[in-house]
Amino acid sequence: MAGTFARSRSLAVATQTRDYFEPLAAIRQSIGGTQVEMFGRFLLPALGIGMIAALLADITIVMLYMIYGTAQIVMFGFLHSRSSPASRTEYLFALGLCVLSSCSFMIIAIYMWSTGSLLAQFASCLMALGFAIYGLTRNGAVFALLVIDGVPIAVCALYSTWFMSNLLADKVHPVVPLAMGLLVVAYYFVSLYDVFVTRRELKIARDRAVSAERLQAVGHLTAGVAHDFNNILTAVLGHLDLYGHLSHPVEKDNCVTEAHNAATRAARLTAQLLFFARKARLSAKPTDLAECLAGFSERARDLLPDSIDLHVNLPPGLPSVMVDPDQLLTVLLQLILNARDGLGAAGELTLGLEPLYLSKSQRMQAGNELAQGAYCVIRIDDNGAGIHPDHLTHIFEPFYPTKARGQARGQTSGLGLPMAAGFAEQSGGAISIFSKLGSGTTVSLVLPVISNPQ
Repeated sequence: MAGTFARSRSLAVATQTRDYFEPLAAIRQSIGGTQVEMFGRFLLPALGIGMIAALLADITIVMLYMIYGTAQIVMFGFLHSRSSPASRTEYLFALGLCVLSSCSFMIIAIYMWSTGSLLAQFASCLMALGFAIYGLTRNGAVFALLVIDGVPIAVCALYSTWFMSNLLADKVHPVVPLAMGLLVVAYYFVSLYDVFVTRRELKIARDRAVSAERLQAVGHLTAGVAHDFNNILTAVLGHLDLYGHLSHPVEKDNCVTEAHNAATRAARLTAQLLFFARKARLSAKPTDLAECLAGFSERARDLLPDSIDLHVNLPPGLPSVMVDPDQLLTVLLQLILNARDGLGAAGELTLGLEPLYLSKSQRMQAGNELAQGAYCVIRIDDNGAGIHPDHLTHIFEPFYPTKARGQARGQTSGLGLPMAAGFAEQSGGAISIFSKLGSGTTVSLVLPVISNPQ
């Protein structure tokens, strides 16, 4: 019984030490925005308030805006400085800063309305309207912020309505403008809540869609790997079973050779999976790509039928790159085999090398981003049938079928291009593919040089 009580106490303590970092991150996301929006959110009210303060010669308006600006700076600074784990006190303090920020902004609007100046009252209405629009178009969906921003807006609207009802007391009963103000405030809260619910449901639907897409990708990858491994294991087990029924030494040796070849294909598939996961072990060293590709071109000619012409364009004098040469040759072999399958019976294939300098960072087709600097590009061009535009957006997905139904895959696997993309990213480079139906395909493997020019 004492042990049960101790476990209950430890469970209670664990419950009390909840991490509030995720709610803090949700608040930070809700009050954030693009740089343009944030710039306009602070600069435009400052210009308007400064103009009104100058025309009315009222320094109080400027002081109130300085309080609002200080509250905003403290709030953003506090939210961006938090890290996990975060306490409940920190979360409540963040909400308090949000309250201070919203109330200080609406106090400016209420004070400007109370000055009696028509210009200040007009500016006060614009401020309240702008703040109300901001509440409806907020980025995130935090219910506490809905109340924090909604209450000051309601107070400001009802205060201005009460002020106007006193001015019009001799013309209309004060209940009429107050009722109209209450109706508008009620409609605003209904709209605010509807936007909150819609945004929350949209987030749930988006999370479900992402989860379903992720499961579909995992299932697609698993099915492809299972299919390939099943074929390999069938070959290994089949030849080993056959080995026991044979008596001739040559036939036995053939069975062992075929089983070894199948096991080698399994090892190659495992290596491709590691490249796809960006977990492959690379032994990078300074490599002269012109020299490396010159030797590879002789091997490539042996892989191509006589009906396919191979042209090599390797200009000398290009800077070396830091890359694993053995794995690079494996990737190039896969790309050559893909190009051969795309050419079919006959055609032309060009293996080239050229320099590239990026003056600014650039996002590449496979998703990674290249930094500014100098690179060497290995280009493989063919004049085959090309790739359909619908396939280009999925070209780097594992086991994505780009070949026509019934067309053999040859020696290539469904992990060839994903493997090449993983190798390029791990090497600090990228890969891109340009293709046009009827005009062929160009594969560009971009690798960074060892010393970038200044």
